Amino acid sequence: NAEYMGDLYVIDDIVLLPREIVFENNILIKQIECGDCHAAAIAEDGSLHTWGDGSFGQLGHGTVESLQQPKKISESAFGGGTVENVACGAAQTVAISGDR
Repeated sequence: NAEYMGDLYVIDDIVLLPREIVFENNILIKQIECGDCHAAAIAEDGSLHTWGDGSFGQLGHGTVESLQQPKKISESAFGGGTVENVACGAAQTVAISGDR
């Protein structure tokens, strides 16, 4: 969990070892991308899930809320299509969608 305070991030949940990430309904993941402080995952069904620092809206949920667990992005964000690819930068996420 990170809080943005001016030009300083305060990290209060540092994870030094890998840990399991739990997705809704135990969906299967085919791709994961990581930014500086956030991540995105494409599920086998083509849905996109994001979590981590959302201070700049990079999670794609229409807010600047940070999330500790993956949350599915609304399908309407992609015109009802499935996500084919995703990339994360320092404070941005880009997804490519295809037709259903």
